Amino acid sequence: MELTIGPGLNCGPTYTPSYNFNTAVLLTAKEAPGSAFAGWVGVCTVNPANLRQCTATMNVTKTVQTRFNTTTPGTTALSVYKTGAELGTVVSTAPPPVGKVNCGLTCVANFPATATVALTATATAGSSFAGWIGCTPVATNPRQCTVPMNIARIVKTAFTRPVLTVVKIGSG
Repeated sequence: MELTIGPGLNCGPTYTPSYNFNTAVLLTAKEAPGSAFAGWVGVCTVNPANLRQCTATMNVTKTVQTRFNTTTPGTTALSVYKTGAELGTVVSTAPPPVGKVNCGLTCVANFPATATVALTATATAGSSFAGWIGCTPVATNPRQCTVPMNIARIVKTAFTRPVLTVVKIGSG
């Protein structure tokens, strides 16, 4: 795995430089043999023409992560990130021999590069499903989505619970 910042600066597993306010920092990820780039997590703008590049504008302190997954030839990695711990599950419903996703908070699975993976989100009792990022929702059931595995992918989903906010006004 190699992560470069700007022209020619290679990073180790963690790199924490400081930048002038509003500096645009270009990040470029390059996988090592036997691994697949799985995407970015954090506050950066991904280049749609090159998903291995993202730009972080340094107007506040930011954390950006890149993920690389081990793969075998002919497969790509799907990473699923879920917010709302213990509030729901995400599983894949693709038929064999495609890999299988059954997520806790985060999960990674390898799939054939020709596969389209179907994901289903199920909220636990008292929770609700809030939506997908990184896959195409199924029009007839928004709890389901599909993602083509022609490249490594990251899918994010969220589950929520109703919150009651009580505000006391006055001295009573």
